Amino acid sequence: MRHFLSSAILSISIFVIIGCGGGSTSTNVANPAPKSAASTPAAPVTPVINTTPKVVFIGDSISYLFDAPGFGQPEFSQHSTWIDAGVVGDNTNQILARFQSQVIDAKPDVVVILGGTNDVYPGWQLCVDSEVPKVFLNKINSCTNVEAMVSMAKAAHIAIVLGTVPPWSCSDAVKCALANTADSSPSRYDRINQWNQWLRQYAFDNDIVIADYWSALVSPDEQTYVTANTWDGVHPSAAGYAVMTPIVEAAIQQAVQQ
Repeated sequence: MRHFLSSAILSISIFVIIGCGGGSTSTNVANPAPKSAASTPAAPVTPVINTTPKVVFIGDSISYLFDAPGFGQPEFSQHSTWIDAGVVGDNTNQILARFQSQVIDAKPDVVVILGGTNDVYPGWQLCVDSEVPKVFLNKINSCTNVEAMVSMAKAAHIAIVLGTVPPWSCSDAVKCALANTADSSPSRYDRINQWNQWLRQYAFDNDIVIADYWSALVSPDEQTYVTANTWDGVHPSAAGYAVMTPIVEAAIQQAVQQ
């Protein structure tokens, strides 16, 4: 009996020493140690998208009329953060000249650049300093003008949308008399196509969003407006701007997300 008790006491002593004493450690199975932060998967981060970006539309009369009563779209004015900086008759020389004051200094999230309709008159050449007698101003190099505006916008961290210029004239000679008076040269269509193709390629090469107004407004002849989409052969009608509006809305959101 004495031997049995001694053995029992020895066993209990060993258990106490191992389980509780002498700096030894024990894992609590019921309450395991918390995982380290490194082993816990991080929650996915959802990017914040600006759904009401401040946008400046800079260009010529096609931009100017976008929100003009009776011509453009009421949807433009319903975008409280959209600013119309179009000026009637401007070519890309003039648009560039006011880009600092009307775009960079305004600090928008996005700029929509639409220029070239008043460049591509007889005498104009793609990416060449061109004498354009119709314009009565200094030589025009449309490519370097757009490149300069893009460079300024990028330096100011402003997202960019480039618009293709609309078609010219229409099948209704009376309705589209302004276009035919301003430039009736058959090569007008070639110059528009050259300019728009350059814009598309430049946008692609530089990861810039394009708003392809021309493709949405042109008739099956791929030269003139769909008659309903213009009111004079130069400018879009209210119906034309209604076609353009969702195109530029989508382009703006794409530019914001880049």
